Amino acid sequence: PNLATCPQPNPDANPGGMGCGHSKKPPPTLGSDEISHNNEISQLFLLDYKKMKANYTSKWKGKLMEARLRVEGGEGEEILEMVEKQVEDEKAKVQQETAIMNADCLEKIWNLYDKDENGRLDKVEVTKLMKDYFTSAIVYFNLVVTDNTMQKLKGANGQYGITANEKNTKKIRKVIEKSAKTHIRLWLQEIHSKATIEEIYNEIDKDNSGTLEKEEFLKGFRVVVGERCGEEQVERLRQIVVRDTERDILEIYNSIVFENGS
Repeated sequence: PNLATCPQPNPDANPGGMGCGHSKKPPPTLGSDEISHNNEISQLFLLDYKKMKANYTSKWKGKLMEARLRVEGGEGEEILEMVEKQVEDEKAKVQQETAIMNADCLEKIWNLYDKDENGRLDKVEVTKLMKDYFTSAIVYFNLVVTDNTMQKLKGANGQYGITANEKNTKKIRKVIEKSAKTHIRLWLQEIHSKATIEEIYNEIDKDNSGTLEKEEFLKGFRVVVGERCGEEQVERLRQIVVRDTERDILEIYNSIVFENGS
C-alpha cells in the first residue's frame, strides 16, 4: 500500500521518553449520542478481532496436535516442521488481514449512521462516521500492535533461552499496552483532523456528488483504511513501541535472569 500520505506517529513528540500523552491537547468532550456510537464501534472492533484470533488459534492448535501425533506414530520430524512453518505463515497473513476491518464489520458501522436505511449518506454524515471510526479504533489497534509486539518478543526470547513467567509476562504486556495506546492515540488524532478527513472523503467520492452510496463507501473506505492503517503502518507503530519500551522491558528481563541465576 502507498503510505506516503499517511500521518506518522512522532516518537520525538515527548523528548522525555515514555508517557507523551500530554503532548497533544485532549479531544473535545463527546455528547451522549457520540459516546454511544463510539462505544458500539469499539465493541465491533473488539469482537471482530477476538473472534478472528480465537478461530485461527483453535485451527492452528489442531494442526500442530495432528502433526505431533503423526510424528509419534512413526512419521518423520519433517512433518511437524512443515506444519509449524505453515502455521507461522498463516499467522503472518492473519496479522496483515486484522489490520483492516472486514467488510461485515464495516457494514454494521454504516448501518449505525444510515438511520432511514436508504443506502445513502451525505458528506456530513460520512464525515461523522469516519471521525467516530478513527476515534474508536484505538481499542482495536492497541490490541493488534500489542499482540504483534508480544509475539515478536516471544520469538526473540526463545532464541536466547529467556522464559518469562506469567507474572513477568503481564508486566511486559502492561508496559507495551501503555506505550501502544499513547502512540496510537497521537497517530489517530492526526488522521482524525479536519484536513485529513476531508482528503479521505474526496478520495472516496470520486464523482464529487456530495453523497455516497453504501457499496461506494464500503469499497472506497476499505481501500483508504488499507493504505493508511494497514500492515506497514501497524509494523511502524510496533517498532516505535519497541524503542519506547526497550529500557523498561530490559529491566524486567534482567530481573528474570537474576531470579533464574539465584
